Amino acid sequence: MKQLVTSVCALLLLSGVAVAQNVKTTSAKGEQPLTFVENNLAGGGVYIFNVKFNNSAGAIKSDNIGKFNANGFEELGMESGVIITTGDIKVAEGPNNQNGVAIPSSPKYTCPILNEYMQPYNATDCGVLEFDFVCLSNHVSFNYTFGSEEYQSFTCSQYNDVFAFFLTGMDPETGDETTRNIASIPGTVSEEYPDGLAVGVNTVNSGTSSGNSDDGCISLDYSMYFVNNYFDISTNTSPYPGIQYEGFTNKLKAEADIVPCEVYHMYITVCNCSDENYDSGVLIEGNSFEAPTAQIGLSRPDVGTIMGSCPFDIPLSLAGTGFNEGTIVISTKGTAKMGTDYVLVDEEGNTVTDLFSIDEKERKLTIKVFPSTDLSTDKTIELDLATSLCSNYPQLVVYDTQHFVIKKGDDVQLADTTINATKACFKVGARLLYGTDPITYRWEPTTGIDNPYARESSANITESRNYKLYATGGTSCNTAVADVKVNITGGTPDDYKVGIDDVLENGARINVQESRIVVSGQGLGGVEMFDVDGRQVASVKGAEPITISTTGMASGIYTLRISTAMGVSTAKVVVNK
Repeated sequence: MKQLVTSVCALLLLSGVAVAQNVKTTSAKGEQPLTFVENNLAGGGVYIFNVKFNNSAGAIKSDNIGKFNANGFEELGMESGVIITTGDIKVAEGPNNQNGVAIPSSPKYTCPILNEYMQPYNATDCGVLEFDFVCLSNHVSFNYTFGSEEYQSFTCSQYNDVFAFFLTGMDPETGDETTRNIASIPGTVSEEYPDGLAVGVNTVNSGTSSGNSDDGCISLDYSMYFVNNYFDISTNTSPYPGIQYEGFTNKLKAEADIVPCEVYHMYITVCNCSDENYDSGVLIEGNSFEAPTAQIGLSRPDVGTIMGSCPFDIPLSLAGTGFNEGTIVISTKGTAKMGTDYVLVDEEGNTVTDLFSIDEKERKLTIKVFPSTDLSTDKTIELDLATSLCSNYPQLVVYDTQHFVIKKGDDVQLADTTINATKACFKVGARLLYGTDPITYRWEPTTGIDNPYARESSANITESRNYKLYATGGTSCNTAVADVKVNITGGTPDDYKVGIDDVLENGARINVQESRIVVSGQGLGGVEMFDVDGRQVASVKGAEPITISTTGMASGIYTLRISTAMGVSTAKVVVNK
């Protein structure tokens, strides 16, 4: 049997002044169990109720439950959370400067469930936290560490303290109600241990038996999850003095698959075995008892910018598991007013005001800003979305908030244009009255337009035509259209000769005469001439000027490619016979 370390000694040990990086605890004595759990244990996606500590829903009466703070003790892997212990929670506080510390709690509680597992020994001086809960998804988890003064001295002993996380509720696969311990070593589910090998002194340890007794030895194979913190009385040191326990596990995860919206019971217990010596404790990371909650919405910027009257699409979905449909309640805030400045519509074009049905497939809402909205200053929209997916538990509400800002957009506007020309090759276009890039353009028809996707383009038009030039974009969403009328006026054939004394971008000057084309320019390198099919009909190199004879050439449009010291430019000319 263990040698007793007196409570007086332990109290003297723990009454010293705390130093930095020592774990500290605060008792929950006097607090209501429900409030304590809601504030310190509950995370997202769960609704917790019917909370009891040591079988009482009233104010907590003992000091074996409370809060812990790591105070920079990084080896614990957790900043703060809930601690449940055999005896007083103060045993967990650093520094570790003695073996086998114990402070019995008062009043004492015996765990009836663990008694069944510990016969012929008794579970004594227990801390038992239990509650019912409902989740929004099909998986629940929390993070924890188990520490004990039993380590090293009583590894593989039959007297070791025990703890468990008993989960009772519907099995997702069979539909039957089951109870299982989810405080298990990762990867140890087997035929012998269908719930996995339970975490404890006799399973997660240094890998060496203490030698006192091997009656309780289960495994020495999981030292990778163990932190040895044994206090060496010969040197008065321990490896990690920030916590009192002689050993503790790495941060582990307790988790289980469940059925959404079904009620489950959680029973968290830690007890001394047979006596009240060598205390142990379970430290649960703060607010880590959670289920991956269903989400309304998809990835999107924190703030969506709506330019002018541009429609803004909002993709929505239930990005959780176990739900096929739900109803989203919509409320709006912001300086922009629904119905006055904008409207929400669904995919069918129906106006949405406060309720929106959604299923597992993605749906879409669209914000449409009215053209009459005054945007002399930016306006804001805040959409608050909420849905309760468990009909019997409206407390489980999923929230999402989306923010938008509406800015004045620069609409695009073009000027109608009439072009009178006496030659076949010239520029066509329409004046941009206002609009900000990027703007896309499109000509209809495209006949004779060299670049049908530019606001201004060279053209080869030999007869009068009416065109439409479309412009879309800028920082708004309108499409402007300009009527462009091209009038080809009469004249002699010489009037249609394009490029008479025209100066190109590279400085070349073209002079079209009756039977020849004369090209001049500084640093003139050469002139090539091509017909409408792209065949080269002339190529001349030499000093300025260069003359190309058109005698014998068929009437039509030709392209000149001219090289000068300033670069290469092209031009179209008409040979008329």
